[in-house]
Amino acid sequence: MATTTHSATAYLSFATKSLYLPCTVVSSAFHWAVETTDWVFQKVLGYLLRAVVFTFGEYNTSWFKRQIIELYKGGCFDTLQGRSFFDPERLEASRRVFEALGCKIERIKTIEQELDPDTRRTSKLEYCHIKYQDVKRTIEQKGGQWIEMAVSQNADGTFVEDIFSDQSIEVILQDEATHHPEWANYYRDVLSKMIRKSSLQLGWEEVQVEIGGQKKKALLTMHWKSGMERPQEDLCFIRCHAPTSSWAMERGLFALYLSLHANSYFFDPRGYYKSIGKITEGGGYLDAETMYELAKKTYAPHDIYVTGFCLGSAYATHLFARYQFEGINLVMENGFDALPNTFKNSYGFVGYHLAMCGIRELKSYSPEVKHRVAQDYFNNVAKLANCHPKAGPGSHAIIVNTHPDHLVGEEAPEKLIKAARSGLGAEKVTQFIYDAKGQAEGHSLDPFADKQLWERFICQVARQNPRQVSRPIPAN
Repeated sequence: MATTTHSATAYLSFATKSLYLPCTVVSSAFHWAVETTDWVFQKVLGYLLRAVVFTFGEYNTSWFKRQIIELYKGGCFDTLQGRSFFDPERLEASRRVFEALGCKIERIKTIEQELDPDTRRTSKLEYCHIKYQDVKRTIEQKGGQWIEMAVSQNADGTFVEDIFSDQSIEVILQDEATHHPEWANYYRDVLSKMIRKSSLQLGWEEVQVEIGGQKKKALLTMHWKSGMERPQEDLCFIRCHAPTSSWAMERGLFALYLSLHANSYFFDPRGYYKSIGKITEGGGYLDAETMYELAKKTYAPHDIYVTGFCLGSAYATHLFARYQFEGINLVMENGFDALPNTFKNSYGFVGYHLAMCGIRELKSYSPEVKHRVAQDYFNNVAKLANCHPKAGPGSHAIIVNTHPDHLVGEEAPEKLIKAARSGLGAEKVTQFIYDAKGQAEGHSLDPFADKQLWERFICQVARQNPRQVSRPIPAN
């Protein structure tokens, strides 16, 4: 009886398989076709998408990608100053300016290589460590001086030394006592490169100062207005730049950080200019971690501000979320809520879905990267919402957005603020909005080019890290 039942079951199983065999074959073929089509779409559209998202990180990978990137000049990823113009000669000239100012340019292995020396993948980051005291010393060695003086201001804009004034300026000018023979050339070839050329750019200003009845040309680094709060000296800024930039193109921001007597690390993620490796979402996160691990060997975490612009703000947000309990601080500039939403804002319905077909190519599939970081297509809102309130110093978030900003979208700033306040608490979060008056698209503008906004930012940092200040010593 058991044998008969077994034989019947076997027969039915054979008959069923035979009956459905054509359907199985068709289903398998259909499944293969879907998987192959998806793979082709991922590779082709992902290839194009990487050129758009990572821009300079992909610029040198092929001629075709360079042509794609060139098409975006003047578009939503460009700036009014031509930031997306990739010019190796200009970059090298800028590097020479940094070196002439006393900055150190070096390379460092990425964090996954430090943790796993046997990894087969090689990634190295080029970075520049900028110290205020080193720059000040170099200027003095070339015959200049960096001084603070109490002043009043004439109608023509000239700053006149006034020891009774409650406002002061910091300036760089020639030291008349030394008459160093290199000063004129040093000012022309190096210091003048730090001057802002328009109201939309960052940097120092060339002004006239009157000391002892004599007018002199000087570089204005800081104007301390009456009652203006000052942050402590020797803060550290870690800069995560936009995808259409390189660290050597950030001279204006470098000048602003120096004006606070702060130190900073500027770096290129893997794949950008002279940094080695293939840029990915996870790889960019680990590059930011690499720089933070380097910085905290010298600076206390609550004295460190990680800053980022556009896509760089996503790397900065990852770093903040990961090390928030150590006290690190965040500054987001024109950051978005999540990358897929920027596709909706930029490309519309069809472009969004095409971009999503290739978005997986932005991720890293390296085991060393995948096991260390979560890759969520740069979801800044989720990262901020998952933070937790921390008592004591540090762990502040300053979120800066521009209006209008069609790439980020109108809803993104509110989403970011809401997420940050829900995670950190309202007292740890500050929002600034830069009104790009007269500009149709403000995403690529530098918010801190607005002097009033920059002053508000300084005061906010000063409340978090106050400096004890004595009155300026007379310049003469």
